[in-house]
Amino acid sequence: MLPDKPKCNRNTLGNLAKKVTNVQNSLSKDLYQPEVDYAIEKIQFNILIVGSPRVGKSELINALCNGKCRAETSSSLNSCTKEVRCYVLEDDRQHKSDEQPFKINFYDTPGIESWINQSGKKTMLEFIEEKNPVCLIYCASPGSFADLKQVHPVLEFCKSKDIFCALVCTNMWSGSNRHMVIKEFEKELQFFGEQIDKFADQSHSQTHHKVSFFGKGALCTMVNSKEYHDPDLSDKRMPVQGIDELIHSIMESLDQEKLLAWCYAVLHRRTYWEKINNILLATSMAKEYSIVVCGSAHVGKSTLVNAICGKQVARTSSSLCSHTERMEKYIINRNDIFTNDRDNSVRYTITIYDTPGIESWTEEHVRSYLSNIMQTSKPVCMIYCASPGSFARLDQLQWLVNTCIQSNIFCALVCTNKYSGGHEKRTQVMQDFHSLLTRYHGMTRDENMIKYYGDVALCTAVNSIVYEDRDLCVRKEAEGINELIFGILTSLKDDKIVAWCYTVADNESFWTKMGSKLTEFFKISQPVVEKFFQEHGKEIATALFGLIMTVIKRKM
Repeated sequence: MLPDKPKCNRNTLGNLAKKVTNVQNSLSKDLYQPEVDYAIEKIQFNILIVGSPRVGKSELINALCNGKCRAETSSSLNSCTKEVRCYVLEDDRQHKSDEQPFKINFYDTPGIESWINQSGKKTMLEFIEEKNPVCLIYCASPGSFADLKQVHPVLEFCKSKDIFCALVCTNMWSGSNRHMVIKEFEKELQFFGEQIDKFADQSHSQTHHKVSFFGKGALCTMVNSKEYHDPDLSDKRMPVQGIDELIHSIMESLDQEKLLAWCYAVLHRRTYWEKINNILLATSMAKEYSIVVCGSAHVGKSTLVNAICGKQVARTSSSLCSHTERMEKYIINRNDIFTNDRDNSVRYTITIYDTPGIESWTEEHVRSYLSNIMQTSKPVCMIYCASPGSFARLDQLQWLVNTCIQSNIFCALVCTNKYSGGHEKRTQVMQDFHSLLTRYHGMTRDENMIKYYGDVALCTAVNSIVYEDRDLCVRKEAEGINELIFGILTSLKDDKIVAWCYTVADNESFWTKMGSKLTEFFKISQPVVEKFFQEHGKEIATALFGLIMTVIKRKM
């Protein structure tokens, strides 16, 4: 006995199930539940088995699957495996409530018959690229041939891709030079890291079975996949050996970080539409949203609504009279356009409340006004509008803002029609806004013409439509709208940010002109952005909207 040496634990399936469950819990911190389910469902441990012909690859698979997979085997000189075949080992144990089932895919590959002109290396790399395994098992039996100079770069490639490597001497009793095979394997694996030998007891022998680990990325060992008996040599029968130790060692080496990285890779490799479908499915429980736009009469509230939505949804007028005489509701319906299954499509409703102008700023009127809004819908965002030259009682405006902030409603105070009324009045509106909001939160940043006050409010000045005064020979293009949309988007949280994105989904100007800021804010790598734009060509706005929706989870 070797009590000072660590032993291999054979409780493989239970330990692996716990790892899968831990990975699921880690994913749940960052992703929507449908995406977690998608990744967990895709946890199929792809194990690729390669090597020369007739070294026992198929027999190894049968042994690893405990007879549940019946890969074809033969004692003929001809290779039995002519094409890549997949054999699945299901986790059919009775599961605890907190454990996740999984399955292991063993890919049995044709033997490498030619090592000329680097064909052995090329063949193995092609298999790896195609199957994307979590583990590569390379088999060689005593007496078989392999060009280890071609195997080594394959091992290096696996190490660079974080693919675990197991070099296995199969048919261990078929030749006396099995220890030489192991020595050559050990030499090839030194670059993975320090060698640590672990031993397991054998019921049929006093000799311990050895598995040698190299760093965290590789191991080598020898196995006997089926009972070995050569009556010409001896009456002794050698039982199956090393199989439990091999699969347990591989699965133990697949730590949670590797499995987690593999899950993220699976999520990343989904098609664009698969990603969108999962995101939309995740938000299906929150189907109704509302946004309120309010302020004094004739300050351009309806015009601002149109500018934010990127299309005509509200009626506007240049008359001295207020065009909005009662609370108007502009309803934007969003069907799940990313699925062809109309019967099961998710329907989203965003209601924009365009309120009549506050014509009386008495305390009774203002509070009655807000109560009407709150009773109709608790909005995710309140946009208050004032233009240079308009009137408002600042004490009542303060009560309005205070009530919204206490109700967890984000406030955007907007100086509309910024070029009307002159510089002095425009500046005063912004100063009034600033003074009011600093009572609730200090200004945290001032950028792109927007002042931010923590995650409770912002203020800015915009020009919703082209401003032109021919008598003064002045023309100013619409400005500040895209920045306002972006400012609100980056200030909202949880499902509110989803509501806001749907509100501005048709605003092509926003999605195209603010693309770089959006991708920077959501920490989307440039290669991903470029790939999306290449794939979707002129549909940049639609593509970027979809891309942003897939990563909103990082802000939730």
